Amino acid sequence: MLNTILKKGIVILIGMLTMGGEIMFASVQIDLSVHYIDPIPTTPGQGKSPVLAPSIWQDGYQIGFLSEHAEYTIELVQEGTVVYSTLVSESTSSIMLPSWLEGEYEPHLIPADSSYYFFGYISF
Repeated sequence: MLNTILKKGIVILIGMLTMGGEIMFASVQIDLSVHYIDPIPTTPGQGKSPVLAPSIWQDGYQIGFLSEHAEYTIELVQEGTVVYSTLVSESTSSIMLPSWLEGEYEPHLIPADSSYYFFGYISF
C-alpha cells in the first residue's frame, strides 16, 4: 500500500513538473558579489562597512527578490556588452525577462547614485 502511494506521488510530481511537454524551471537562488566602482579608503577610521547583497532568485525568465530592496537598474551583460537593461522599483517583487535571451549572462544590479554594484551569473 505504501509503495502504491509513493508511485502515485511520483506520477503526480512528474505531472506537475511537465506542462505541454516542456519541463518547468525550478527556482534557483542567484549568488551575488559586490564590485566597488570607487576604491574603498584604506586609511584608519575611514573604511566603509561592507554592503549587503540582496537575495534574488531565477525561475526561467523570471527574476524575483526575496525581501525588500532598493531601486536598481538591472543590466544583463554578455561578453562585456550590455544586452538588456531595465529599472526595478522598490515595490517590485519580480520581473520577467525577454524570452529571446539565450546563453549565459552576468546580471548587474546597480543602485541609484552608487559607487558599487552587485553581480552574479545566470543562464537560459
